[in-house]
Amino acid sequence: MLLYTCANIHFEFNVAELVYLKKLNIMLQLNLNRIFKARGIEHPYKFLVKGGFVPFTAHKYKNAKVEQIRLDHIEQLCILLNCTPNEIFEWVPKDLLDDRFDHPLQAIRRREKKIDIAKLLAKMPLSRLEEVEQYLSSANNNQTKF
Repeated sequence: MLLYTCANIHFEFNVAELVYLKKLNIMLQLNLNRIFKARGIEHPYKFLVKGGFVPFTAHKYKNAKVEQIRLDHIEQLCILLNCTPNEIFEWVPKDLLDDRFDHPLQAIRRREKKIDIAKLLAKMPLSRLEEVEQYLSSANNNQTKF
């Protein structure tokens, strides 16, 4: 039992009630726009519909209007986007008590990075671009061997 006092009124909560109350304040969010941008998908809605999602669901996923998601949809998204569930979800702590540096969910917390790779590459000298191309080619070859 936990005791909470507000305006001289005492509330007692058991752990199960707190977990339920916490669920109402969603901290895990679906964030596909990040991957769409990284994969160069300019029309995410069309991409999702072509990938087998009904238009209503594709619209919800594209606009991150998701309160719940089916496991088979998580799998389908990961297959379509060539990613893992950790890459499509984002953790956004709702209060300071949840935002501990040692919390395992920190692994899927996204800090916005304002890096436009296309612009970065456009400004890069040709010799550096060739190095990047070699690196990406070797990284891709190593990935396909598994």
